[in-house]
Amino acid sequence: MVTYRYKTIVNTLFFLAVTTGLYFISIYSYVLFHTFTELFSITIAWCFFIIVWNTRQYIYTDFFMIIAVSSLFTGSIDLLHTLSYKGINVFAGYDSNLPTQL
Repeated sequence: MVTYRYKTIVNTLFFLAVTTGLYFISIYSYVLFHTFTELFSITIAWCFFIIVWNTRQYIYTDFFMIIAVSSLFTGSIDLLHTLSYKGINVFAGYDSNLPTQL
């Protein structure tokens, strides 16, 4: 019972620290905040693909494989969207329409 309460307190403090850090990052620079949040969603999409790809021999239906490959490509397009954001200047010579289209 003590370990469960300790884990709950540690998880709550970690969540509050991450939330507070993201808030201060958003005040400092919106481009940095946008990059962090986009990279987090890209990481989740790619990790989902890796998990399904490594367990494909145990999956009896192709549904999860289709969703996993879709997540891989969606994360890749989301990475292009993140890199093409107006303040990052990876793709020079484009306006704010490029990340919107991606």
